[in-house]
Amino acid sequence: MASDASGVNPSVVHVRSLIQLRDYEIKHEQINVQKVTMTSHKWVCCCHENRKDRRKRFIRGRVTVVNMQGKSPHPRSWPSTAESAAMNPTIPLLALKGGRHIEIFDLELKKMKYRCTMDSKIAYWTWVNAEVIAIVTNTAVYHWNIAGEREPSRVFQRNSRLRRCQLIAYKTDKPMRWMALTGLYKEDTGFVHGLTQLYSRDYQLSQCIDAYAVGFCEYRCNSNPTMSTVVCIATKTPGKQGKIHVLELGPHISGNSALSNHTDDVSFSQAIEFKHDFPVSLQISEVYGLVFILTKNGWLLLCDLDTGSHISTTKISQHVIFTTSLSSDDKGIVGVCKNGKVLSVKIKESSLLHHLHHHCKKINVATRLAQKFASTDTALLTPYTRYDTTV
Repeated sequence: MASDASGVNPSVVHVRSLIQLRDYEIKHEQINVQKVTMTSHKWVCCCHENRKDRRKRFIRGRVTVVNMQGKSPHPRSWPSTAESAAMNPTIPLLALKGGRHIEIFDLELKKMKYRCTMDSKIAYWTWVNAEVIAIVTNTAVYHWNIAGEREPSRVFQRNSRLRRCQLIAYKTDKPMRWMALTGLYKEDTGFVHGLTQLYSRDYQLSQCIDAYAVGFCEYRCNSNPTMSTVVCIATKTPGKQGKIHVLELGPHISGNSALSNHTDDVSFSQAIEFKHDFPVSLQISEVYGLVFILTKNGWLLLCDLDTGSHISTTKISQHVIFTTSLSSDDKGIVGVCKNGKVLSVKIKESSLLHHLHHHCKKINVATRLAQKFASTDTALLTPYTRYDTTV
């Protein structure tokens, strides 16, 4: 057994299956990133076809939404010709995309409330929050504020380097001053690269970086009096280790310490399975100060937000996990697997603290997390606060 975070560690998370999408007449071959979306822990949404004609071709398209709230999942399904669909992350609004059109339906009132038509092809789209849908065309990124705008407004121009990419994610910070558009492309060697365009609305500048997954959060760095915006970036290069970058974004806030910048190696094993593995999603728990990085081959790389250090590697699935969201309490994640399972991943608090102290020797991280965990379990605080906070 490895004695640090670079190896495969004893499980510091609890993984359980919430639902199986195939139980709702969603075929295995239709469970993929193009057809299934999960904009929050509340709903899983899928565009699919559930019947076959005499030539065994799928017909009669449908949209199925599984409500994950409550004690048992509740599915609803409607006939639809939409190419893709996504639920509003907060309220029961269903957005459907077909061609250059997006329509939004109120599921409680059972009527269409909003509609927009783009001048060019929609390459990617997603809900950013309860009021804004991001729409990406071949040339630009638009925001459609359904609360205050009848038409989408242009935010920034797409970088030409992203033209060869399959777009997989679009993230913003809460004030929507920073944006990140991420895509993947494959080399002739078979290695898949990640490329992200970062854009600052304040500076009206953008930059393309080699990154597979990006996330933003509002966090109190270095015990500062004021929260600041932080970006986390997951990278990996052929034949080398991956990296986690944690950057406090400007402008500097008066009264806070200087902007911080942390980087650590995120080790991939030398096993054959890892050679072509790469990060596919990144979620940030602001409650715990932890970064959850999921890889294509089902590995969870857990990192500390305060120090940017990689603290644990755990296998959580034998199947590709292609979309994730934070859990309802912001203390874990929910993800959809290619085999149709929707998984819940929660931290085993005592196991993680034991691992940090006895295996990683990261006493400062263990102490900080023990204080976080103590709000729900005071027994966890005592063993770890008596140690010096230096590694």
